[in-house]
Amino acid sequence: MKKILLVLALAFMAGCSSETSGENTANNDTEELKVELDVPSTVQQNEDVLYEATVTYGDEKVKKADTVDFEFKEANSDEEGEMIKAEKEENGIYTIKHRFEKEGTYVVQVHVLAHSQHVMPEKEVKVIGEK
Repeated sequence: MKKILLVLALAFMAGCSSETSGENTANNDTEELKVELDVPSTVQQNEDVLYEATVTYGDEKVKKADTVDFEFKEANSDEEGEMIKAEKEENGIYTIKHRFEKEGTYVVQVHVLAHSQHVMPEKEVKVIGEK
């Protein structure tokens, strides 16, 4: 009985060590998808504003992401926001022009899918009334 337990314990430890080394190798080979969201902190109501996302994978600019969508929604709201597909520019930059029709605080979130990774950074924007 002791021999069977010893064999099982050795087999279990051997299996664990080979799985761990395989996972570490895979993680070291994977670059990270990063998105820098350029959003003003304050905008005027009914004014067209350019929103920009710079997408990189490791040290390289992502020139062809699977999807880049901007979402605009009221802050502290459980409702889904308005989703708009971004325009592809040069050097991994994706842009959109958008205007807010009423005052308030909003969340601008960009949804980026590239290299089998999904990144969703967000920033708040305060919309102030027209002068």
